[in-house]
Amino acid sequence: MVNQDRSWLSEMATTQAVESALRGYIERVAALLGLDSGSASCEVAEWASGYIALARRLPRWPDHDVALPRDQRHGWAPAV
Repeated sequence: MVNQDRSWLSEMATTQAVESALRGYIERVAALLGLDSGSASCEVAEWASGYIALARRLPRWPDHDVALPRDQRHGWAPAV
């Protein structure tokens, strides 16, 4: 009888659960900022990370986009 290691199923389910929870969190933060979920994204790879594109630009950098990236090591940090 062949040993059928199904640990990958458990790992995939865990990754999907983490990504689903992270997506919900990122989308709630976007909603609190008055943005729709289309401005938010997330990924679970080596590190869990998320990104929210902001609709406004900063007066000092009017030609640059502004975003709020987040990773599990550093948390939220504004980026231009």
